Amino acid sequence: MATIRALKSGKFNVQVRRTGHPPVSDTFDTMTAARKWARKIEGDIDEIRHYGYSRVRTLADAIDAFEKSAAMITTGDDHSRHLRWWREHLGARKLFHFIDAARKRHKGNTAA
Repeated sequence: MATIRALKSGKFNVQVRRTGHPPVSDTFDTMTAARKWARKIEGDIDEIRHYGYSRVRTLADAIDAFEKSAAMITTGDDHSRHLRWWREHLGARKLFHFIDAARKRHKGNTAA
């Protein structure tokens, strides 16, 4: 949901909050521009074009969360060795890079 506040400067501050996403805000000169931006951001979030925490979180962060969780891999593979490899080779990349790559592969796959 978007909240628009009129500032003393005559500008308008917009904050969009959605569950599972960090708050996003910006300031505009006109109320019309503020409403338009709010609708765009809300639409992007609804259509999964706005990545929220994936813009600031890395693969290493995801691996750390996985290791701390109760999730266990019950296969014969050495999951710690695999996670160390992922962290070493791709751990610094932001999560949205993986989302973008997966989306591009999916769009390229026209077989239905």
